[in-house]
Amino acid sequence: MRKIYFLTLITFFAFIGICIAQEEEHETKVEHSIKRHRVGIFLGNALIHGVKNTQTGKEQYVLAPTLGLDYTYALSHKWAIGTYNELNHVDIEVETDAHEEFVKRENTLLFSAVAVFEPVRHFGIFAGTGIETDPNETFWIRYMGLEYTFINANDWHVALTAGFINKEKYNAFNFGVVISRGIGKPVPLKKHH
Repeated sequence: MRKIYFLTLITFFAFIGICIAQEEEHETKVEHSIKRHRVGIFLGNALIHGVKNTQTGKEQYVLAPTLGLDYTYALSHKWAIGTYNELNHVDIEVETDAHEEFVKRENTLLFSAVAVFEPVRHFGIFAGTGIETDPNETFWIRYMGLEYTFINANDWHVALTAGFINKEKYNAFNFGVVISRGIGKPVPLKKHH
């Protein structure tokens, strides 16, 4: 499982590096405006390990469809705070990290508060905490990940995203696309330099 996480992150970073390397840097310290509020929809999948196959009794990986609603508030061009909320469409039993028991999960809801840092243009790193809940149980989570915006036009953004969700009893890795739009009054801010 760790090899899959590692290889996925390496591939993601390589893709980001190629995209950033191809981008021409003609930026100056010219002032311009942004919209501080951004609302987006996340469409993706969650990869969950340790799921019990009810027919064979063996552990397997499950790819769960995920739908999310994101909101961020830009503090500057490099920093934002927000909330990432997701619904995983699942009906599974997952083995805990301690390998002692199986936990039943049904259509989980995840609510998280995150901080987003954009060290270079179009590439963001996010981290935060929150809860994941379903009719059976609620877990505290730690959520961290990466996002790369590859379309940025007329306040619309389309980004690839990948995240790791560390839960109290098991972990998940998610990936997908976020389609978002800046809303509200434009506010003048300095550009990246």
